[in-house]
Amino acid sequence: MTKSNLFIPLLILTCFAACKKDVVDCTEPAGEQEVVPACIQSIIDSAEVNNDLLAVKTQVIDTEDHYWLHTGANWADGDEFIVNATCDTVCVLAGWFPNECQAAYTDSLWQTVWEM
Repeated sequence: MTKSNLFIPLLILTCFAACKKDVVDCTEPAGEQEVVPACIQSIIDSAEVNNDLLAVKTQVIDTEDHYWLHTGANWADGDEFIVNATCDTVCVLAGWFPNECQAAYTDSLWQTVWEM
């Protein structure tokens, strides 16, 4: 291969290597990339807060983005929280006493925006 033929594959490889899959999806066209709100990013970045955090998933409910702070807690392990883009709690997923707000969410519609 000539130098000019190597340029394009190296450019593409650089794009994929430089992009963090856990924050934005490099395969999406510009302008359609998922951006994590600042308060959600601060939870991800904080070792104190995210010690048990396995993933952050999102779903749109009534035109508002909701973020599930998924810790893998089961019904006896504790609660999991769903917050909005400003980190206000909108639902608590508790196994012992299921919350009415859980009915608003569809399991198959959750999209992962960050994963451990």
